Amino acid sequence: MTREQLADKALISVESIRRYENGAKIPVRTLYLLATILDVGIDELRGLPKQMIRRQMP
Repeated sequence: MTREQLADKALISVESIRRYENGAKIPVRTLYLLATILDVGIDELRGLPKQMIRRQMP
């Protein structure tokens, strides 16, 4: 899934995705939504090293 596709599904901007990848705080509602879309647990989503998140998204 691309950043654009994820942003579209989560109804947020691609820039927000980039900010989250770079360590910006994710609002709780968005965190739950991203975890659901990506089919991962919240702890897993929050605990993934930035390098792994970047590798998962082209």
